[in-house]
Amino acid sequence: MSRFSPLLGAVFAVGLAAAVPAQTTAGADAAPLPIFDTPQDMRAELDRLMRDRDFIALVSRFSPPALMSLGRVRVLEDRYKSALAPFEDSGHLILETPAEHITREVIAYWEGEVYVYVYLLTHQRNDGVRVLDFQVSGDIRAIKEWW
Repeated sequence: MSRFSPLLGAVFAVGLAAAVPAQTTAGADAAPLPIFDTPQDMRAELDRLMRDRDFIALVSRFSPPALMSLGRVRVLEDRYKSALAPFEDSGHLILETPAEHITREVIAYWEGEVYVYVYLLTHQRNDGVRVLDFQVSGDIRAIKEWW
């Protein structure tokens, strides 16, 4: 039997969603966007971090500069990580290419009756895949806001 309660999962995912807002920094002073060699490398890294429930690395790797301090993410992780069971599976809810080399996707991760959704907006360039936007939520209604 899972130790992962639906309420706990929803509370954590909503807390993490607040931690991972859309990137708004632009210009010469902006931190570099996350970049991966291939879409497969990006997905493998995302799956590994979600499987390991390493939320600090998840936010650091996919959403720099995070507008919420990593200290606040660390508090959420410390509070909930031991109570979260590893996700048993994942799959694409939405995968589309609205423009050449641009991909939008929503990936669901689940364990029992609890789901966490990851939104990615990426740009495939000669030097790799850049993450333009990254969101996480435990609320399926968030997907409407991402579109």
